Amino acid sequence: MSTERPDTFEVGPVNPQAATGGDWDTQDGTFTAHRRDDMLHPGRYWRCRNDREVPYPGFANHSLPLHAQQIYLITDLVMFEDRIHSVQVLDTPSSGRTHSYPILVAEFLRDFEPVADEEAKAARAAEMQTIMSGVSAMQAEMVQAQTDPLGLPGVREAAEEAVQQYEQEQISRVQAQVQEREKREADLRRIHRRAARRSAEKGNPIALRQMTLSNSVSDILHEGISPDGVYELTLEAGRHIARGEALSKWISARAKEIGRELERLTPFYTEQQKVALASAHKAIAHVKSLQEGIQTLRLYTGEGVDVVQVRQGNDAPSRERLTLLQGKRFADEELAIWADVGVEFDWRSAERFFTALRENDALLDQVLPAPRCVVTMAVTRRTIRYSANMHWYDRLINDIANKAVFLLVRNGQNVHAVYSDEPSHEAAERLFPAAHEVRGHFEGLDGSTIGLHDVRFGKANADWESTNLHYTRLLILLCGLDHRERLFGDFYPHEQAMRMLSLDFQRQYFHFVHDDEEHALLGEGSRLPVMEWIAERNSYLRSGSRVAVAPGNQLKAVQGAGTNIRKLKPIESGVPSRFVARASGGFHKVQIPMRNPEHRQVLATAWLDGPKAPTEMDTWFLCLDGYFGPT
Repeated sequence: MSTERPDTFEVGPVNPQAATGGDWDTQDGTFTAHRRDDMLHPGRYWRCRNDREVPYPGFANHSLPLHAQQIYLITDLVMFEDRIHSVQVLDTPSSGRTHSYPILVAEFLRDFEPVADEEAKAARAAEMQTIMSGVSAMQAEMVQAQTDPLGLPGVREAAEEAVQQYEQEQISRVQAQVQEREKREADLRRIHRRAARRSAEKGNPIALRQMTLSNSVSDILHEGISPDGVYELTLEAGRHIARGEALSKWISARAKEIGRELERLTPFYTEQQKVALASAHKAIAHVKSLQEGIQTLRLYTGEGVDVVQVRQGNDAPSRERLTLLQGKRFADEELAIWADVGVEFDWRSAERFFTALRENDALLDQVLPAPRCVVTMAVTRRTIRYSANMHWYDRLINDIANKAVFLLVRNGQNVHAVYSDEPSHEAAERLFPAAHEVRGHFEGLDGSTIGLHDVRFGKANADWESTNLHYTRLLILLCGLDHRERLFGDFYPHEQAMRMLSLDFQRQYFHFVHDDEEHALLGEGSRLPVMEWIAERNSYLRSGSRVAVAPGNQLKAVQGAGTNIRKLKPIESGVPSRFVARASGGFHKVQIPMRNPEHRQVLATAWLDGPKAPTEMDTWFLCLDGYFGPT
């Protein structure tokens, strides 16, 4: 997809008054706008003509309102096949939100009209000035609160309310004290009466104690302060405290209110940044496109690409198409069919795999089953547990090397390994995209399909373009290998070399094997009865074929000598359902993990054909190869 925007764009029927500088064709009801740099362009302002709603970002079935006469900023134009698909508009700063919303271009031209930059900037400045005027007024009130707080209606009312509340609390407290004092005096009188009766013979100690208690009180009385005066001083101090607390709360609330008002300015400054970025959008997109192009050219020219010959021999016949195997293979799993591969097998053991690939024709046919084909490889899919004493950085480097992807290319008996330093290739899951990768980008949260006339289509298409770029670079890497190295041999007329990236060329000279999508192996057209279809698929069986065996059939299929087979037991979990067929004595077999009486895992042989194959089960396995069947 090109990142350049066209100088004209076409949309369906819209109001011709919605834009200027265009031509309205009354014959077919289309509007063609010209000079997009003057109108529909990132960084320009447009006014909403009608109230409308837009999808809420990130939430299905939710929407937000856009109001008539409000001015909105265009932040981006979403393109599809070199035409404008939708317009991204930024919410107004006065809303307090900084979200961008996609609007289909036809709806945008219907509901919006362009606004001159001077008018839009003046409107924004007026909105900001309104906020700043309110902030200045609140700041002036805070200055006055330091000198004449009761002159401010808000402070005076708060202070009066606080004093009133304080006085009410004092009244309640005094009433409680009076009640308590009356009760206490009654209790004292009752105690004195009882004490007087008891002290007839013992003297009266209460009189002596009363004299002791009065000593400090006499000192206070000499100061000339009455109890009522002390109480009045206490009340007045309490009133001052109440007023001070009310003023403190008012100032704190006002400061928070000023902060909230100043926060309202943030979206305005954010919008100004968006204007600068949107105005430079074309240049940024162009530079990004150049960077992507330069990165792609590196793959084509071979910069950062290393080609290592693994095996040498005759070329494949020119009639053989280039087969691209979708699924990724792993060196340790492929080699395990022919040799003992321990848990320590990692990237440093890759030489064993390449040596076996050079010497073992059956392994060659297993990994690269077509005479001219390409497959993606990695050393292992396992996460290897290295020694606890290994430094974390060394462990990380080992893990990266184990997962690094390389290509294996076969041309007859010639085999090459291709390494690239392109980051997107390092973790490639497959050689070309699966259907679910494409479909997943265009499915909504509710499972619905995102179509062309859906505002979500632009983002979905952009996400797919990002994914597709990775696969496009892999294809361009193959194109460079063919044009520079002739790595695939002759399989098309030389005059068509520059058409390798075209779909017509690929349909004619490429064979895409969707072995990473099981449903694709069923083929198209009329369906055979299932037993006939299984028999047909099993007729493709050869050394290196992928074979599926249902867990319930694995023990029955295993053949052994004497009674040893009866002692083997199936492994309950972790047993694969796919195996790789291996040729032996002109027939084919698979090795199925079992558990012996000592509870150790062993590999038991199950013959797929020949005299030792189980005769009581006609269809106990399925050959998954589709390389040589109808395509």
